[in-house]
Amino acid sequence: MSSNGALSDETIRWSLDPTDSRLALVCLHGAYGIIGGVTLIVLLGIALVGVTTVLSGQFEILALALLLGLIGGPFSLLYLLPLVTESNQPVFLGFAEHLRPLPLVGSSIISAVALIGTVFVVSWLLLLFPAFYGAMLVVVRTFESSGELDPVRRVLTIDGTNFRPARELTFDDYDGFRRFELAGMTVFRLSSEAQRLSNKQWLTVPASVAPDVERVMEDGIGHEPTSQPTEVNRTVQATLVTFGLLLVGTAAGIVVVGRSAGQDVVVSLLLASMVGVFGFIFLYLAYDYRT
Repeated sequence: MSSNGALSDETIRWSLDPTDSRLALVCLHGAYGIIGGVTLIVLLGIALVGVTTVLSGQFEILALALLLGLIGGPFSLLYLLPLVTESNQPVFLGFAEHLRPLPLVGSSIISAVALIGTVFVVSWLLLLFPAFYGAMLVVVRTFESSGELDPVRRVLTIDGTNFRPARELTFDDYDGFRRFELAGMTVFRLSSEAQRLSNKQWLTVPASVAPDVERVMEDGIGHEPTSQPTEVNRTVQATLVTFGLLLVGTAAGIVVVGRSAGQDVVVSLLLASMVGVFGFIFLYLAYDYRT
């Protein structure tokens, strides 16, 4: 975490990322660990199928298993490899530059063991793993913030991240705020009739610059708004909600059909967890959508 006080042009600059908090780092590796754990289980399953089919001479099943392992969906090799090697990662991951090899491997193994153990103890708890993933990702996102405060213009410029482009907040457009302290940082919840997304805006800054930000906020609240009210693109938001609900519903359907058909509960719950992760991601993106 870094911050600069009043500069020659009276601006205040700060930078905050997940490495500034042990909680954020644990959640970061935990979120990736869930993905890694599921991937590890899938790869081990494919390897087990491969060994079994080779011993039994059923090479057509081996070919199908290898095909699924390479291009068979979100946990296949050709899908996961670009997430690690490319900088333009999907919005539901990101922050890979802060990962450390040993904790990542450890969290993946722990997640794999936890998934398998849950299956044998209380199998329905597998459906909670998508919620754990989403919660940890929210914590990590909260600790990524950098920007610049212009006290004269009462404007705060927030740099772009893996999740959203750079944007400006004009404090004159807000009429109130609340302040929360959390692990060395300060979270502001601004409200205004001129804003969208339920008239709320969240802002995270280091505790060292929070007093200056709060002072400028209070000054801006006393001025007339400078922008017109804006609206959320409801079409995009509805699309995200639709996809999210479809995926969550599909995950629930997989569990129900698997149980009623008398099939392996472990397989149906693991598949439901994979689908459910993406469903909750779409729902969260719909909630956090910005125009």
